Amino acid sequence: MLTQYESVTLRILQGEAIPGKHTCKLYYFTKIPTKKSTTIFLLLVCWIFIQTGQAWSQQSKREYIYLDGKLVAVETASTTPLTVTISSPTSSTSYNTNSSPINLSGSLSGNVGVTQVTWSNNRGGSGNCSGTTSWTCSGIALQIGQNILTVSASDELSNIGSDILTVTYCNATLTPPSTSKPASGGTGNVDVSINSNCSWTSNSNNPEWITVTGDGTGSGTANYTVDPNTGPARDGAVTIAAKTFTVSQANGCTYSISPTSAYFEADGGTGSVSVTSGTGCAWTATSNNPGWITVSGDGSAPASMSITVLVHSPSAGCDGSL
Repeated sequence: MLTQYESVTLRILQGEAIPGKHTCKLYYFTKIPTKKSTTIFLLLVCWIFIQTGQAWSQQSKREYIYLDGKLVAVETASTTPLTVTISSPTSSTSYNTNSSPINLSGSLSGNVGVTQVTWSNNRGGSGNCSGTTSWTCSGIALQIGQNILTVSASDELSNIGSDILTVTYCNATLTPPSTSKPASGGTGNVDVSINSNCSWTSNSNNPEWITVTGDGTGSGTANYTVDPNTGPARDGAVTIAAKTFTVSQANGCTYSISPTSAYFEADGGTGSVSVTSGTGCAWTATSNNPGWITVSGDGSAPASMSITVLVHSPSAGCDGSL
């Protein structure tokens, strides 16, 4: 720094130590007069210390430069860099996600009294993070496409550190977004429209009756199969590229009874009929001849119902049903 002057007179004007805080020295420079003017430079150099337990160690050096009594520059050199490190959701420099908002977390080292850890998104938005040595930035909203997220920190010595994570928000579009299938089931496919560098997978939310295949990077197609339905109408879904594709299927209940007929003597009697159908299929029983045949029973198959035939006095037989 001194070589930039034609002639320098250097002497220490002051050297004062302040225990536990800083120590400073003031230097005085005089440049040879030119054109009847003399310029006086003052350089105040301060070494700043921190305490760790009972020991003090140098943290940074700060230089204050005065020109003819006016402060013209301040230079700070940290001997312990402030290091911000993003470790979650990845320690890499880039990350793809199908979800928004996103949370970041990480660590901070080389700091002296950190005043704030903050985040910002080049696509819009900023906020404060919680914690210092270990910090978390929550609820960071993403825009579709590339988002450059910067986590920054500053300490009491004006040291600044930051780390950057480039996040691509892979917001997929499914076409069609849903389907309806008959009781007999069927197959189909879903077109996935997504950023070219975004990977995606698919899985079934109801694997007992819906299967789905398909994954890749960039736009593609997923294929699904719906099994036949022997029960009541049902709704299900598959997840493709973090989006929900809904599946509706029609009622597939069919019923059979055993026996299909019965004979009773004139004095009447009782009997039962077994009802067979798919699990969850509801049924009821009604007599078509309530004057002399009663029936009780309802519910979900498989089950049975009771039949009661009352005493019949006429000499001619009767036919009835339920």
